[in-house]
Parts: sequence; C-alpha cells; structure tokens
Amino acid sequence: MEETAKTSSGSSPDQNWVNGFEYVLNETERVHSQLVTFLGSRRFNSYLLLGMIPNATRRIIIEIGRNQIPQDEAILELTSRMFNHALSAHLLIFRGLVVDSVVMLRAMVETNAQVVAFLRDSVAAEAWLNGKRFKPEIIRKILDGKPDLGPIYARL
Repeated sequence: MEETAKTSSGSSPDQNWVNGFEYVLNETERVHSQLVTFLGSRRFNSYLLLGMIPNATRRIIIEIGRNQIPQDEAILELTSRMFNHALSAHLLIFRGLVVDSVVMLRAMVETNAQVVAFLRDSVAAEAWLNGKRFKPEIIRKILDGKPDLGPIYARL
C-alpha cells in the first residue's frame, strides 16, 4: 500500500503545498534566470576566464611531458583544484548562494597562493605531495608578501 505524503499536522497536503527544500530549489532557479537575463552577453567573459584554467593546466602538462618532478605534480594537482573552486564559486553565485560562493573564491585564492609558493619552494611542494599540509599563514610566509594577497582578501 502506497503512503500519501502528510503535512506536519498529519493531514494530506493540498495542491498548493510545497516542502521547504523544493521551495528553495525553485527560488535558486529563479535567481539563476534573473542573473542570466541581467548579465546577458557579459557572461561570456566569466566563461572565457574559467576556461583559461583547464587550458593552462593542459598546456602545463604538454610542456612538462613525462619528465615531471614532484614540484610539477603538486602544481598540477593544485591547478585542478583551483579550477574546481572557480567553477563551484561560479555555480553557487548563479544560484544566489553568495556566501558559499565567497568561501570558494577564498579557497581559490589560497590554492593559487600554494601554487606560487610551491613554484618557489620545491622542498615544500614535495613535502605537500607526501602528506604535509601547510596552513595559510605558512604559505604567506613562503610568499613573503609577493604577491600581496591583502587587497584580494579585502574584496572578499
């Protein structure tokens, strides 16, 4: 025997009843549609920028070829992670989930900082590949203010 959905009061829902999760999903679709309409052809710019990350990763792989050193492996892995953060931020913002999008953008900045740090410090890159994790403040020490991430964080 099939059970009928019940409301919190125990009665069967009428045609106007929508559960909270379904309502939120519908609203995120509405936000997405409004943003697409508002941005119009300007969305191309974000797609172009997002597309540069996997293209750059592919180019790095081609350039490095089979002669990868641990530093190369760490950088490639982090570059892929950077793309995932950027894509996640993009998808979240287009659903109206601004706070979560900012979290992903911050993660992308931190990952980018790690890439730069590992380009400069092959020992740290190899340690990271072997399981060592670096707190953001350690990465910032390796970077020594070059680049200065303060202005980026101030905007996030």
